[in-house]
Amino acid sequence: MKRIIHIEDGFLTKEECQHFIEYYVKHQSSIEYYNVNSTFTLNTLSTYKKDKIFSDVVDRVSNICKSFDSDIVLDTLQIVRWPIASSMKPHFDPSNDVFAAMVYLNDDFSGGHTCFDHLEVKPEVGKMIIFSNSQYRHYVTNVNSGIRHTLAFWFVVDK
Repeated sequence: MKRIIHIEDGFLTKEECQHFIEYYVKHQSSIEYYNVNSTFTLNTLSTYKKDKIFSDVVDRVSNICKSFDSDIVLDTLQIVRWPIASSMKPHFDPSNDVFAAMVYLNDDFSGGHTCFDHLEVKPEVGKMIIFSNSQYRHYVTNVNSGIRHTLAFWFVVDK
């Protein structure tokens, strides 16, 4: 299994990022409360194709991930809202996960950095991270002020 951490600054424009935040707000009646770390997730895997910008971005991220491993499929797609005091403890994702990808949709908050044992990634609007989530221990630092929004993807082996 490949071990990668790929970071791409400016993957999305501020306007594209704002589109996802507005999409989250518009569809918040569908939000599932994810009580671990007090984050709120909008699962969008079954609905994203109805929105052209969303569909195009998913295709772009998927194509980059498939350039690292062509035998993967998108398993989970979420817009995640991280309120003040939310975080994620250090962990490895399940062994069947190949890659996680995440795009920061905003950076008007403090904290909320994505960290690995050897690297800390500061949120910036439009920055994308793709990493081998079952191979690298990772976590999110405490959101100290504001609200962090991310577009999150999980890819697994195509069976």
